[in-house]
Amino acid sequence: MDTVAPLLLAVRELRFSMGLGENVAHSLEGFVAVAPVNELTDSLRVLHSSHHRGLETLPEMTGSTLRRLFYQTLWSGLNGSPIYQRLCDLEVEIHAETIRQLDAFVQRLPFLGLLPLFGCFLPAVLLVLLGPLFVDLISQMGEIR
Repeated sequence: MDTVAPLLLAVRELRFSMGLGENVAHSLEGFVAVAPVNELTDSLRVLHSSHHRGLETLPEMTGSTLRRLFYQTLWSGLNGSPIYQRLCDLEVEIHAETIRQLDAFVQRLPFLGLLPLFGCFLPAVLLVLLGPLFVDLISQMGEIR
């Protein structure tokens, strides 16, 4: 989830800023200026500075498929292509991915809740149930000698 949430925030902020009439470069500068420093904002700074220096190709960016699609969308927007609708579509995809990741986490919660039970209570139950058996076994072995 922590990889999708900053991306969703970035897409929403850029889409909102562009909806108010700002161009891609100005929207990106504004977002990077106020966004918390993380891997995404560092990559966006690199993307913006690469465009500012006049590079013709998108710098190599790492991350999930959605993140790379976001970088490609921004790069084409910085080069003059209209990207508002693509940002809207990307936001829907990112939101769906967030829901999928959240569902997967929620499905694992019952198992994660049982781990303390197995780690703490199971040894105590085994000791109570099997302890008398071991005591009898040890006492019988002492009688045999």
